[in-house]
Amino acid sequence: MSIVGAALLPHTPLLLPTTEPAHAKRMRGLQHACEEAAQWVHALQPDIILCINPHAPSFGDHYTFNLAKQYTGTFENFGDLTTNVTVPAAPKFSYHLKEHLEAHAPVAAVHDASMTYGMSVPALLLRDLHPQPRWVEMSTSTQSPAAHVRFGALLHPELVQARERVVLIASGELSARCSDEAPTGKSQKASAFCAAWQTATRERKLQRYLETVTNDDVREVLSCGALSTALLAGCTNALQLKPTVHVEETLYGVAYSVVTWQPV
Repeated sequence: MSIVGAALLPHTPLLLPTTEPAHAKRMRGLQHACEEAAQWVHALQPDIILCINPHAPSFGDHYTFNLAKQYTGTFENFGDLTTNVTVPAAPKFSYHLKEHLEAHAPVAAVHDASMTYGMSVPALLLRDLHPQPRWVEMSTSTQSPAAHVRFGALLHPELVQARERVVLIASGELSARCSDEAPTGKSQKASAFCAAWQTATRERKLQRYLETVTNDDVREVLSCGALSTALLAGCTNALQLKPTVHVEETLYGVAYSVVTWQPV
């Protein structure tokens, strides 16, 4: 059983069904890639989806595990009053992971049934899975990407020995400053940052690349996906994984990538 797959998924609210038609048309390629990834996850029939959410409740350098019994996400903050998603949780599984790590790393527990968009969008993308797996929400922290890799490596033994079939989801985007359309302005570093990330993914060297990235880099290019993906890389660091890149696209200044990794 254990880890049967991993994926990088976006969490942009522009993927909501109520998105303005002009925006939805432009997001069509990204939406199609997410549908492909959802079909891939469905074929794996996971018991647990462990979502690494860079926007989850967290406490400084601590990584948090959400012990709620179910998670519910709404999108009222984005002007969508009709869309919502509720998924079952796995509090015993979450608690077990937290207990395993307490002596080795700064971890904390929260009980929060309300999902932020960092998990509610991936949950919405995977809402049609049958049977619906139980979800675990884990946060990132203020530590460096390299530290996130090391934290993931501490989690790795518990995940590969689990009786349940586990799929890991890193939620996030590569950069939010990749063109002049970016609301916060273009970063001169962002394009090179994303190109290096994409090359490393294809060459199966993503963990090595993310270990060279600093928190200053993350802040400069606004990469909310760097920490979640670094943690995912650590969780899978002893596995041979084959990546499938479903899309790489820059829209509204944001660099998106949808990737799935299959153990070989």
